[in-house]
Amino acid sequence: MLSDLLTLAEFEEHIKQSIPLARDLQFHLQGYENNSITINAPFEKNKNDKNTVFAGSQACLALLAGWSLVTLSFNHCGVTSVAAMQTEMSYLKPIKGDMLLKAVFAEVVNIAIAENMLNAKGRAKISVAVEIFEQGSEEVKTKFSGAYFLEK
Repeated sequence: MLSDLLTLAEFEEHIKQSIPLARDLQFHLQGYENNSITINAPFEKNKNDKNTVFAGSQACLALLAGWSLVTLSFNHCGVTSVAAMQTEMSYLKPIKGDMLLKAVFAEVVNIAIAENMLNAKGRAKISVAVEIFEQGSEEVKTKFSGAYFLEK
């Protein structure tokens, strides 16, 4: 059960055991704090035939980053289900190295609103923004936005 997990490493292992595709992406949950999560993933395991990061890997990792942020942030509320409702990707420039993903809530005020909805109705919706960088660069290469459904 997710509520029994105590560390970020345990949560990462839970993901890799529960979502087979996640193992192949070889991501690592680097950090979780202040309503944000940081993930890194290797280039070699996610490259395409053009020797850039495969768009499908970027999409999966961004979706996973958003899902992880929502799951960890609302775990204390007794959430049993988190699912993506709507997503959008913008591929701005090719990525030619290891990736760093940063996920944040689109609007921090929505966290309190979502918690109130969960307590009142047992379900809520919240939006997440994810930016993907090439390791060592501050230039955003890919943008993701997603709405996630939460349920107790």
